[in-house]
Amino acid sequence: MKTRFALVAASVAAAIALALPATTHAQNGEWEYWTSFTTPESSSGIIRMAADSQGTLYLSQTAAPIQIVHKSTDAIGALFDGDEPTYSILYQNNDLANGFQGIAIDSDDNVYLSGEWNGENPGEVLKFDAAGNPVTDFGTNGVLTLPNEIRFTGITLTSDEATLIATTFGGVLYSIDAATGAEAVQVADSATGNFLRDIVVRPIDGGDDEIYGNVTSRLWLITGGSATDLSGYTNSVNLTPGLPESNPQSFSVRPTLTYFAADDTVIFGNVNDDASAVYVWDPVEEEIAQTITQWGDPAVNLVQTSGIAAFHAAEDPDSGAQYDLLFVAQFGNQVAVYRKELPTSVEDWTILH
Repeated sequence: MKTRFALVAASVAAAIALALPATTHAQNGEWEYWTSFTTPESSSGIIRMAADSQGTLYLSQTAAPIQIVHKSTDAIGALFDGDEPTYSILYQNNDLANGFQGIAIDSDDNVYLSGEWNGENPGEVLKFDAAGNPVTDFGTNGVLTLPNEIRFTGITLTSDEATLIATTFGGVLYSIDAATGAEAVQVADSATGNFLRDIVVRPIDGGDDEIYGNVTSRLWLITGGSATDLSGYTNSVNLTPGLPESNPQSFSVRPTLTYFAADDTVIFGNVNDDASAVYVWDPVEEEIAQTITQWGDPAVNLVQTSGIAAFHAAEDPDSGAQYDLLFVAQFGNQVAVYRKELPTSVEDWTILH
């Protein structure tokens, strides 16, 4: 069965955000719970999620010491059919301690993975093409091995897709050539302090990209640099200081975030002792536009939101209705899926790739 996509805005935001219609989250509506599914039990702890422009869903999972990165090319179609998605293994390692903390996907659907390794190999960045093959021009046969003192927790692409921005647990930003995997170079201290778990870029006209980070389940904004000069990213502010804070010492808790260009929103996860939540942040209005705390029927609380991915304009093959889809993974093997029906057909949108 064929499922149509206009684009996957969360994954290729850097390439398309500047050309999107000037819409806001309020105009595009709110996410509503739709369905849920389970991921392979061979590796139960979901750390990160991402999606490419073809509707492929990537899951980085760990059940120490086994780390597996799964990919599903039929996830959307299977869910519309009422079935469970099927998976193949993109990468597996049986000696990984904490798993891949960062996933980024460019407009050519190349996949970048970054994470902390244990023992003698504490950090690597991997690059795969859309077919799942290592990009041999990157690093050494698709792998950039980092110095022992570097421990990456998040990775994103600049708006021109020329550079990977990777961050350490302590909030220090590194620059990596996205094409060649040239050695990671420290470029800025983001001034967010410790416990920066994940980052995304929100492209701004002129290349002065904004960087958003998830620090102990709160949303931070990092500014001052650009796609061509990362050294300026030293200005930061906690946008949501009033939200509950996750335990900063617990490395098993991996709050995350994503940029959804179709709405121009940053969607981030919050983890606390009572329950988890997903917040939709409107950067224009500088406010939380929606809070999601439950999933399922009957509804239950979200727990440890450790992966978020969003698809723009997936078509239901039976009704022809088109939806945006939001996937929220929990640190187990459950994924909740939310959706909102688009007010116009894909043909009425500017189709971007």
